[in-house]
Amino acid sequence: MAWTGNDREMQVIISEIEIIEKLSKKLDISVIVNKFGSIGVADRSSRRRWTNFVSRVLEAKKIAWFYWDFCSEFGIYDV
Repeated sequence: MAWTGNDREMQVIISEIEIIEKLSKKLDISVIVNKFGSIGVADRSSRRRWTNFVSRVLEAKKIAWFYWDFCSEFGIYDV
């Protein structure tokens, strides 16, 4: 399945991240999103687009993040 980064796809991610952001503010706590990634059955370009978009939205919301499994099954490139 390809992730094109169209408006609908981006809004789904933004909406989910905004839930985290609101809860963080309500509880006055810091949040770290860890071990997120995209599995290798998706095409490489889609994985890169998705990962870039998610990480940039998290950064804009001041939410720390860690990417899971950088160059294996969830990897965004092959080494």
